[in-house]
Amino acid sequence: MLEVKDACVSYGKSRVVNGISLKIDGAETFLVLGRNGVGKTTFMKSIIGLLPVDCGSINFDGSDITKSRAYERSQKGIAYVPQGREIIPMLTVKENLQLGAVAHKKVQFEAKMKEILEYFPDLTPHLRRKGGVLSGGQQQQLAIARALMSDPKILILDEPTEGIQPNIVMGIADILKRYQKAKNIPLIIVEQNLHFARRIGDRFMIIQKGRSVKEGSIDELTDEVSAKYISV
Repeated sequence: MLEVKDACVSYGKSRVVNGISLKIDGAETFLVLGRNGVGKTTFMKSIIGLLPVDCGSINFDGSDITKSRAYERSQKGIAYVPQGREIIPMLTVKENLQLGAVAHKKVQFEAKMKEILEYFPDLTPHLRRKGGVLSGGQQQQLAIARALMSDPKILILDEPTEGIQPNIVMGIADILKRYQKAKNIPLIIVEQNLHFARRIGDRFMIIQKGRSVKEGSIDELTDEVSAKYISV
């Protein structure tokens, strides 16, 4: 499904991602962990096409997408929920959802919206409200719902629990697991909330100084590993 080989990404002369590889097949949840500023978001942006790779390759669904633009990768089925949500605050909830489907002609908007809102019932009463007046948890749900409107083959989320109340965090975990089970798609999640990671994840990678320094099954994400590589 997705295979990244020896990816390198730089900002000017500064190498931020240095030879990271990953391979995802089937409906698994892959966690990308690490402290702030180690290259996690940069790595994700290289996968979705917002940043070019200096070296290495990216293959998705049988195609080499290393040189593809971001919109081309989106059309192939890669959806992304950025850190900080980035909904359009002056648009209504429904209009934000429409944005998620607009570039995907195969999506029948009303039918797809009805389907997605079954996973996010808290958004239904707010369809005509501006996104900017929603709570942080509701905005995060909207950001995820908007990404799912494209009917993606893979969903990438960058710190979806940031600034969210613990009870909402666990609700988001349950929603993602339900959707994944129904659609049989992989998830890649950048995260620092270990409780959330252990609840939702199957495998993990820890990044440190732009390199993958530890990988394993979620059962191997012990407190000792966390203390060594993740805790501040």
